[in-house]
Amino acid sequence: MPEKPVSPIPASALALVVIGIGLTMTGRSLDGFVRGLCQGAGMAVILVGVAVLSAHVRGRRDRRGESGGDAGMWLPSRDDDQ
Repeated sequence: MPEKPVSPIPASALALVVIGIGLTMTGRSLDGFVRGLCQGAGMAVILVGVAVLSAHVRGRRDRRGESGGDAGMWLPSRDDDQ
C-alpha cells in the first residue's frame, strides 16, 4: 500500500500563524483592555500554530526513520537495553 504524501506545510498551522499575526498587529492600534486582549490572543494563536507545525514536522521525520534509527521518541528505559 503506497504511503500518503505529506504536505510540506500544513495549511491549518499556516492559517493559525497568519491569524495570530493579524490579531497582534490589530491590537497595536487599539487601547486599554481590548489591546491586551488582542495581543494576548494573537500570541496564543501563534504559539498554537507553531506547536501544530512542529508536531507535523516531527511526525514526518519519525515516519521516514530519520530519528537515529528508531522511529519512536527516546525513552530513559531504553538505555538499559543496550
